[in-house]
Amino acid sequence: MNAADEVAIRNVALLKQALAGPDWSCKFCGGNQRNDDGNCDNCGGYRRDAYAAEANVRNFISPIRHDFEEPSYQRAINFRTFFIVGIIAFLVALAWFLFHEVDKDVEVKSTHWTHISHVDRYQVVREEGFDEDQSPSAFNVSEIGKRHHHYKQVFSHYRTEHYTVQVPDGQNCTTTPVTCSPNGNGFKTCSGGNSVCTPKTRSDPRTRKVPVYNNVSVEEMYYRWHVWKWVHNRSPAVQGDGTEGLYWLSNEQVQLNQGLASGEKERIRRKAIYKTVFTDGEDDYDYEPKNRAQYESLPIGSTHTVKYSIARGVRIPD
Repeated sequence: MNAADEVAIRNVALLKQALAGPDWSCKFCGGNQRNDDGNCDNCGGYRRDAYAAEANVRNFISPIRHDFEEPSYQRAINFRTFFIVGIIAFLVALAWFLFHEVDKDVEVKSTHWTHISHVDRYQVVREEGFDEDQSPSAFNVSEIGKRHHHYKQVFSHYRTEHYTVQVPDGQNCTTTPVTCSPNGNGFKTCSGGNSVCTPKTRSDPRTRKVPVYNNVSVEEMYYRWHVWKWVHNRSPAVQGDGTEGLYWLSNEQVQLNQGLASGEKERIRRKAIYKTVFTDGEDDYDYEPKNRAQYESLPIGSTHTVKYSIARGVRIPD
């Protein structure tokens, strides 16, 4: 018989039997009894006595089984925790590998120094630009004509744009299948046969007016002017090897403030570059001393104990 053709039970007594649960078998005489019967109708055996021993066994075994069976959600949590801990452990190990410092006994293999004297000159500079580009101290300002400054959007016309919107259009309804399962007592429990509806929509074509703009070039006056500024002029340098005889070019050697026009002046910005190469007999290690004093404390042939890591290279302890 099709599940949809099953007859629904509405009698209260029959409903009570149907919902009482599966029939039970008497452990004393083997007679089949309704689930709502307290004692066996055949021999009078009490149902609770028959099941007492079996229930005790189930109650004893059930906790043991659950102790060994791990729920699926718990396994998922344990795997995720293990994965996260593994990633953290890998990152910690990588950081230790890159930044862990070891002591190395090294010898200074070579040294090199460079002293650069950057000379800036305060002089008159010619510049060009728009009005907002001028310095307040600009002089000899002159116009050199209009040039493109920026674009602005100017309305041109409207165009028709076609588009669609989704509008309600009734419902789509279906009936769920009816399924029945035996109760073990001559009755069945059935479900389904319900009507399930979802909203239905359709595309509705529409039009609208959209403004169209053109980019129009806007010209502004362009200027040329003069202004006093510090400008880099030259960078004479001296260099050498070893840690003795270091010196800077004097003002006379860089010809500071010589041959200047009226109002001009010069200044010096000094920059030192020091480089030391260590060797442990197998590998060479480049090191840049912090200052002249440290550079001079590392003569060629001297031995030192330095700190070394892959990420930071050589470091000399303070």
